Amino acid sequence: MDFLDNLEMPAWLAYTITAVIILAFVYWKFRDQIYFPFKHKKVKGVITNWMSMNEKGVRYFYPLIEYTTQEGRLVKFRAEERCEGEPMYEPGTEVEVQYMPGNTQLVKIKYPK
Repeated sequence: MDFLDNLEMPAWLAYTITAVIILAFVYWKFRDQIYFPFKHKKVKGVITNWMSMNEKGVRYFYPLIEYTTQEGRLVKFRAEERCEGEPMYEPGTEVEVQYMPGNTQLVKIKYPK
C-alpha cells in the first residue's frame, strides 16, 4: 500500500489527459458538422408548402422542403430558417439542398436570390 500512497501524477500529465478527453468528446459530438463541408452531397429540392407559427404575437413561416437523395430516398422536413409576415417564396420553388449521406436530416439549404 505504501507504493500507491507515494504515487503522484505530474500536473502536466493530468492536464494533458483532461484535454484529450475534452477534445475526444467535442469531436464525437460535432463530427458530422466537422465533416459536412467535405462529405456533403448536393441535390435539388422543392418548397412544397409553408408552416406558420405564432410566437409572441408575431407570425412566422417555415418552409416545408422535399428532396430525393442520390440513393433515391425521398426526404421531407421543415427547415429551421423562417420568415416573418408572409412566405418569401411560392410553393414549388426549387432550392439547393446539401445533406450528409449518413444523416439526411443534417442539411443546409440554398434559396434562390
